[in-house]
Amino acid sequence: TTRSHNGQRDRDMIRFGTQEAHIKSIVRRQNSHQTIDIHLKKGRKKGIAINRVPVKRASDLLGILHIIFFSPQDLNMITDEPQLRRGFLDSQLCQLDRIYLSDLNRYNRVLKERSRLLKDLYDHQDLRDTLDVWDSQLIDYGLKIYDIRKKFLDEISSKIGDIYLKIFENGSLSIKYKSDFNLDKNELIKKYKNNLKKDLFLGKTSFGIHRDDIDFILDDFLLKECGSEGQQKNALIAFKLSEIEIV
Repeated sequence: TTRSHNGQRDRDMIRFGTQEAHIKSIVRRQNSHQTIDIHLKKGRKKGIAINRVPVKRASDLLGILHIIFFSPQDLNMITDEPQLRRGFLDSQLCQLDRIYLSDLNRYNRVLKERSRLLKDLYDHQDLRDTLDVWDSQLIDYGLKIYDIRKKFLDEISSKIGDIYLKIFENGSLSIKYKSDFNLDKNELIKKYKNNLKKDLFLGKTSFGIHRDDIDFILDDFLLKECGSEGQQKNALIAFKLSEIEIV
């Protein structure tokens, strides 16, 4: 699936001089197969069908075909902002687990509502008591997301060092999962309460699963700070190959 501003990427996939494009995939697994059809037409939303049955959401494709994708843009993953690394992680986990996708969407909706409430509290102090409701939901969904991310990255961590060494023959590569949610539920409740003054000043939630990050470490040095472009590329290749083994 593709996502871009004003459907630009969809238009780029349509051959010059034509108005539409059709993409067809057949996924075979053991004794069954599924056919995926995607129809792109300029000025209209993409049409998607699974076994000739139209579906309304691209997310309905998740779980049918698992893809590990590598592109030149991925080379910025190690050095760019944490948001990019979280995006890579989420895109893979959403393919593997529909419940993860649901929990992530719900967390993001609650996060948006809480941030809106923080801004409204300046003029409506009577709404302050409702913060506990949003905090509780952020914690519940956040812990589910944290558990799945940690399990997946623990699996990556168990493979990436050996894969890197086998291909590039020297260097010790590892990853470190950094999360605010490495706490129990009671500690998380206290954190949200202690951060309230800061959140009110910023007008947004400064603590949570939406701040997670991944560090790539080569021979005890952070690759984003000390690694060469070649080392960063090699680490990313090892990461992708570790994903393939897991998927």
